[in-house]
Amino acid sequence: MLFLWNVNSTDKTREITLEFYDSSNGEIQRFSDMEYWPYFLSSYPLSKEELVAVSRVQGKVEPVRKQNLFTGEPQEMAKVEAVTPSFLKRLAKDFGDVWESEINYGRGYVYDKGLIFGAPYTLRDGNFVLMEEVDRDLEHNLQRTFEQERKNAPAKYAQIRRWFSICHQPVPHIDIDLLGIKERVNDTAEQVYLAFMLSRLANIPVPDVHKNRKVSYWIKSMIYTYLRQNNILIPTSRELRRGIDIHRVPGALTLEPKEGVYFNTIVCDFESLYPSCIDSFNLSYETLNCIHEECKTNKISEVDHHVCTRRKGFYSLLIGALKDLRIRWFKPLANNMSIPEDKRRLAKAASKLLKLITVSSYGVTVRIHGLACPPLAESITGYGRWALRRTWKISKEKGMKPIYGDTDSIFLDNPTSMQV
Repeated sequence: MLFLWNVNSTDKTREITLEFYDSSNGEIQRFSDMEYWPYFLSSYPLSKEELVAVSRVQGKVEPVRKQNLFTGEPQEMAKVEAVTPSFLKRLAKDFGDVWESEINYGRGYVYDKGLIFGAPYTLRDGNFVLMEEVDRDLEHNLQRTFEQERKNAPAKYAQIRRWFSICHQPVPHIDIDLLGIKERVNDTAEQVYLAFMLSRLANIPVPDVHKNRKVSYWIKSMIYTYLRQNNILIPTSRELRRGIDIHRVPGALTLEPKEGVYFNTIVCDFESLYPSCIDSFNLSYETLNCIHEECKTNKISEVDHHVCTRRKGFYSLLIGALKDLRIRWFKPLANNMSIPEDKRRLAKAASKLLKLITVSSYGVTVRIHGLACPPLAESITGYGRWALRRTWKISKEKGMKPIYGDTDSIFLDNPTSMQV
């Protein structure tokens, strides 16, 4: 069985080298491709000056249609190709409008070919075929657990099912040194499992898992994978910010505590409040302040933004799928005493990994280059403050005594178990 391990490329040639870990012999196998050209996208048609610049580096241009993220409409673009990545970088300086020029050449190849790092493949007639089938019992449990999404949110269910399928594929037994882990750990099987899980979910090379531990790097790769594989134009950093400069975003709410000494205080909190807001309220880069007149009344509490009611946002879809996989699949599995302890331990590790990614889904929108979007960040915290205030009000209406609230938690004085 072959597991996609890494991709290598250089600025001086067009050669792409895919590295696969061969579980049959524990060795790395390499396969090269010289047919893929490095490219960026530009406005179509090109100007005379831009056409001259392309011919100067022996490049080529072809019209392509991409979906505009913000309008949802098809958009004709110029796909500008060059013989090597270095020529492409030089060429981009002669263009006024450029999209997707920052994407690494080798990673762009993986996105465009629909490949998934860390996933198992078989080689058939010279083509790499992804292994993503799961057994009948797993498939049945998946459909039963996410029945509502399957009926009412097919796009979200499709993402849940894809991640579910690739995460339940086998993980090879490898030497932990291959992962670049220098320190010794007690449970190497768990470390290997987490490395391949993260590689598959974020679509990053397996060796990068322990080299780059920035969650923003993982989330950006998830976004690029989704947009490229759905033929959606990846916006520039400024477009994602909606032309707004990065600024301080109003944060979480703290409700003034009531003075006193309390002997039976119960704390109730939301499970993944910010990811839940992103999911439940359709918060995404393209759904904030959309162009539809009928959506402008769908205002967000406390902030001057509105949310689209006509289409599902991709960020809401991705974060919602990860959140639901954690809360409704891996977390219950980790507490299921009917399954072996080693499987519970791996499920618990997977749940923690998914939580790390989802809880970072707000923070990266505040100021990370290529992910920042002030309206999106303000909307997430705006809904978070609304949820806490609304919870406080409900608790009082139900006859409870709320004494303190902070971000995603409310403290209740001596409530009954039924009230909790």
